[in-house]
Amino acid sequence: MLTIKRTFLTMILNMVMMTAIAAGLPASYPGKFGVVGTIDRIDYMAREVVVSDTLALAHKDIVVHDRYSTGGITSLRKGIKIGVNFVVTETGQRTITEAWVLPDAYKQPEEDE
Repeated sequence: MLTIKRTFLTMILNMVMMTAIAAGLPASYPGKFGVVGTIDRIDYMAREVVVSDTLALAHKDIVVHDRYSTGGITSLRKGIKIGVNFVVTETGQRTITEAWVLPDAYKQPEEDE
């Protein structure tokens, strides 16, 4: 039974990685992001990030991935395209927990209907 679970998990991970690779992203990137957009404004001190006209806070321990490394909030710059994962607080505020720097031409895969 354990072998079947491992095989299934390996197949799922391979499908996720293949989606990222097909989109021209590193294999370590997820196949889909919570939100994809361009950074319009960033305030490092207040941890505010405006992505495609939507305000979000950056989590105090945000991890920002690019093609070669990881960093913190200071790795984000106005004008770059990012994919993010976020949580929504009790007050309805989006808080970005993780972000990935994306190529300008990146398009989020559409949901299967």
